Amino acid sequence: MLLEGTQKMDYQDGLQARFIILVGGRLGLRRGEIAHIKEKWVNWRRSMIEIPIQEDYTKSKEKM
Repeated sequence: MLLEGTQKMDYQDGLQARFIILVGGRLGLRRGEIAHIKEKWVNWRRSMIEIPIQEDYTKSKEKM
């Protein structure tokens, strides 16, 4: 029903909503991963999304 509801949205918003529902619900991506996903994470040959290991961001620590 949730996916069906996206059909009533305008094209761009509906497309984004379907993407979030599918990668969050079916693939199990977390909200931070969905928010920051990059095209280079998608391995089209293997039909996989490969999320890189999180790296510490030292600049934010320097400002504290």
